[in-house]
Amino acid sequence: VNYYIIVPTSDEYAEMLDMPATLSGIIIGSMPLTATISAILFSWWSNKSYSSPLIVSTLLLIAGNFLYALALPFNSVWLLLAGRALEG
Repeated sequence: VNYYIIVPTSDEYAEMLDMPATLSGIIIGSMPLTATISAILFSWWSNKSYSSPLIVSTLLLIAGNFLYALALPFNSVWLLLAGRALEG
């Protein structure tokens, strides 16, 4: 979903929120940035437990996609960026 839907349509989504299309770079780049940061935490956590980090990361991914989808009805770029950050 993240690479086949969000990347090609991020400029159109930003324009629907009355933001410039150049915001698509931040939309696309926020997920790998937070993924890099959270990889350190999750690698440390997964050494202690296997299932808990997997469940938490799945729930964060679902919440991130939900916030990303809610950004358009609420016309909020902050929901969009928070959703992308949670996906990372």
